[in-house]
Amino acid sequence: MKLTRLELQYALTMELPTNTKIVYLQRDPRGIYSSRKQRPWCSKRNCRNIDVLCKERESDLVALKNLTNPNVIVVRFEDLASNPMEESEKLLKMLGLP
Repeated sequence: MKLTRLELQYALTMELPTNTKIVYLQRDPRGIYSSRKQRPWCSKRNCRNIDVLCKERESDLVALKNLTNPNVIVVRFEDLASNPMEESEKLLKMLGLP
């Protein structure tokens, strides 16, 4: 399942089956903002508000800094974009997939 705009702190409090993995795609806020400006589903005020976006990213960074959950996998968008094969192989390995 793909969720967008769900802050990591909330994802970490959800009751999930023990074999569930969370893949957190970490992206530069400038890229997120640029993409949101082009999406019709993101026409509400908060979705395109740069201050709200920065606060969400800050909240996620705090959650990532204190992260101890082994079922959360962090993938940097920029790494995936520049080395798709290598990063995909690492992700699949962490997920336990061939």
